[in-house]
Amino acid sequence: MKKLHLMIGAILLCFLVAGCNATKEQNNVSPPTPIQTNSNSSSMNHLDKTNDKIDRYLTEDRDDIAQYQKIILPEEVFIAIQTTTIQQLNERDIEKEVEKKLKKITGIEKIHVSSDQKFYIELNKLRDENWDDEKELKKELDRLKKLKKEKT
Repeated sequence: MKKLHLMIGAILLCFLVAGCNATKEQNNVSPPTPIQTNSNSSSMNHLDKTNDKIDRYLTEDRDDIAQYQKIILPEEVFIAIQTTTIQQLNERDIEKEVEKKLKKITGIEKIHVSSDQKFYIELNKLRDENWDDEKELKKELDRLKKLKKEKT
């Protein structure tokens, strides 16, 4: 009987240790590269600075964001975030906080932040495509804006 209790205790301890190690989340160590759509060098410099500010804020100041994707235009920024498992109940509040803080940090008024999984996937697809025509990109981004408004 004592052996049975000892074996059950050892098995439960193994599950506990394995379960605790499995819940550790990986932080987004290397930020994604933004899409930048203006060839003017002073504007590119401004977009690079904006990109650095956003990356610094999302990676260093926010520990509740596990991953993110972004597209930066001269007058608009689109960011899709994925929160850590623990913070998923507070996603809407995190979206609002991030949007408000980024407007203050970057000085850009049109910042769109979403934690919706479909928005994240669609933004990621847009980032992977090669955009030669800025009008087509803006058309797709308008579709993303509508998608953000549709979410429940």
